Amino acid sequence: METFDPEFPQKAKDHSVLVVGKNFGCGSAMEVAVTVVLGAGIRAIVAKSFARTYFRNAINNGLLPVICDTDAISDGADIEVAASTNGLVVIAGGNEIPAPPLPDAVRAIVDAGGLVPYLKHHGDFQTLPHPAT
Repeated sequence: METFDPEFPQKAKDHSVLVVGKNFGCGSAMEVAVTVVLGAGIRAIVAKSFARTYFRNAINNGLLPVICDTDAISDGADIEVAASTNGLVVIAGGNEIPAPPLPDAVRAIVDAGGLVPYLKHHGDFQTLPHPAT
């Protein structure tokens, strides 16, 4: 990230949401690509889209991946990710940007801090919420 913004490490310390463009994480199949973001203090990434491996690694490590249109979000804007009746909403500079919900099972893993903490607490996947059939 420092290649794009030399001040990124200082900025990341004060913020917990990273806003990026499309196909975020492409080419970074290793989990360290997620753990360094978490190590910087970031707890959620808002993107137009994610590389599938990065998306899955984010969930497994407790990093919240949020998919929405990021065009209206300006650099340095205060960002909040909140639950809404239709899924998630990203609040940025007074604008509310809708985002699709994560499945309940995925959200349970992220809320636990990742897959390993989830399994340590629950022991297996039996307690994951399942959609109604």
